[in-house]
Order: sequence, then structure tokens, then C-alpha cells
Amino acid sequence: SARASAQQQGVNLFSSISELPEVQFDVITLWHVLEHVPNYLETLDQLIQKLKPGGQIILALPNYKSYDAHIYGTHWAAYDVPRHLWHFSSDYMDHLPSTWGLDNLGHKHLWMDAFYIAVLSEQYAQNKWSWIKGFMGGLHSHIYGRRTGQYSTMVYTWKHKTPN
Repeated sequence: SARASAQQQGVNLFSSISELPEVQFDVITLWHVLEHVPNYLETLDQLIQKLKPGGQIILALPNYKSYDAHIYGTHWAAYDVPRHLWHFSSDYMDHLPSTWGLDNLGHKHLWMDAFYIAVLSEQYAQNKWSWIKGFMGGLHSHIYGRRTGQYSTMVYTWKHKTPN
């Protein structure tokens, strides 16, 4: 298993946030993780408590308000039900850091994800030429994203405020 292999390599593994050592971190990343977590607000709260003053938390998440989510509907691969328990929008994620008094440093997009998600979506819909149609779907998603700011996958960066 991956866990056994990591342990053989000397990697320290933790099953929960509470098992982490009592240290604070400069950066915490959740790359396509939060949508899988049953109680994401509690998890974020625990992780933010682990940030050093001035530390950052970086989250990459699918955006259900993207062009490809709209076009593919139930076949949109990033819905990934039942593994994805939650679906987030950039409006919500841009507002959320204020819950903890964090600074929102903004968001960017992962441009390759649009192509990957569109190809998978075409395959889920069992469309012929899924690679070609998926490439075009990813391209259209980028064009839409440039106009609206609603890209397929967004990366959000929040910063823990430094005390005065």
C-alpha cells in the first residue's frame, strides 16, 4: 500500500490533524482535498490554528460555476460524486477567509485542469472523439474564464495576519 511504502521510506504519516506535532507551519496546502472532507469548516479551523502568524494556506478546488461545469452538467468530471462531498465557487471561497480574520491574497486558476476535466467529462458522457472534444471544451472553458473569472479549477491563497 502507499502508506506502507511511505513508512518504509521514513515518511511520518498522520491520520488526523490532531496527531500533528505541536508546531506551526509557514505554509499549508490542500490540493484537491477540501471537497473530500466531511466537515470542511472544522478541518479548516484546525489547520488555520496550525499556521504561523504571516503563514499561508493554499487551496486548489474545482469551481462549479465554471463553463465546463455548466456545459457538461451531470457529466462534469469534477462533480466526482460521491467522492466530492462539497462543491465550491470562487465567490464563496473569496469570502470564507474572513471567517477566521485571514487576509485573502486572491485566487488564480490551474489552466491544465480545464483540459483534463473536459476530457474526462467527455469520456463520462461516452462521446466519440473525447480527446478532441475535451481539448476544445478545455479551450472554451479558458476563454469563458478569461471573460468571467470562473475557471474550472481555482487556487486560493489566504494569509494569517501578522500581529502588530
